[in-house]
Amino acid sequence: MTSTNEKQKLLLLGFGDIAKRLASHLQKKGFGDYEITGIRRSVDSYAGVRVRQVDASDNAAMLAVTRENFDVIVITMTPDEMSDSGYQRAYVEPVQTLITALQKNTLSPQLIIFVSSSSVYGQHNNEWVNECSETCPTSFSGRRLLEAEKLLMNSPYTSSIVRFSGIYGVGRQRLIEQVRVGNVAKKVPVTYSNRIHSDDCAGVIAHIMARHKQAQNIDTLYLATDCQPSALADVKHWLGVQLGLVSDHFTSESIDVGSVNLNTVDSNTVDFNAEDSKPVSFKIGAKTLRGGKRCSNERLLASGYQFLYPTFKEGYKMVLDNLK
Repeated sequence: MTSTNEKQKLLLLGFGDIAKRLASHLQKKGFGDYEITGIRRSVDSYAGVRVRQVDASDNAAMLAVTRENFDVIVITMTPDEMSDSGYQRAYVEPVQTLITALQKNTLSPQLIIFVSSSSVYGQHNNEWVNECSETCPTSFSGRRLLEAEKLLMNSPYTSSIVRFSGIYGVGRQRLIEQVRVGNVAKKVPVTYSNRIHSDDCAGVIAHIMARHKQAQNIDTLYLATDCQPSALADVKHWLGVQLGLVSDHFTSESIDVGSVNLNTVDSNTVDFNAEDSKPVSFKIGAKTLRGGKRCSNERLLASGYQFLYPTFKEGYKMVLDNLK
């Protein structure tokens, strides 16, 4: 391990959007000096980061990578396809490979952070969930993420799991595009949705790293979401107002359910489960549209984190301004 006068070695396992934002955040905000290495499947470059093309599921490659004795490892993987096997390759296999490599090298990083998702919760009646709530995922993505979480939690290493709700931000404006084409949500039944700006994702990870580095207590699990779970219809209505859409193009009250395009619905904010034999609310074709859940960020707030974008209004205003 490094001494207090040396830079800490940080490994970003999966160097995509959130990892890049984290690297930039650390460099700008002065959360500490880090030698940052990012690994990803494809070739890339990024200022201030040594980017290596490595398959995180390759045992020999990860054995070599971990020999560098990293102080902090942040796992921010993304699947190469939206399938059960894709999530197995993206989350379960890399976590198992990392643990095996660390054990073979007899190394123990100071902290491992794993980026997970609120999809591990299966609640769908608009109830509140927090870190103590039952995890009963209904999707393959939630099941695989929970499997990866358990691998890390059961390992001998100090770790913290961060479950992000629906991530939005610059480059992640699918909800805005839905509203642009009149793809909106019914007010009844109410479907609650949860979200977090991508810049806050980076901020939360940096916050946990900073607390740990300062020898402050960190929890093994955080549910990271903004301060205002909101009805999906209200979010889309607000976006429609900001976009200046006329009433015959946008209405949050009278839209025909059959007009919703299932290929573009945000899976982070609306929970579809075709396998459910007991519809909670109503159906669109063969799909069952279910109520959502309300995610609590009380534990994260109690740790001292201050949101850059505490509600969807501040966050989406930033995104919309960026699109002008």
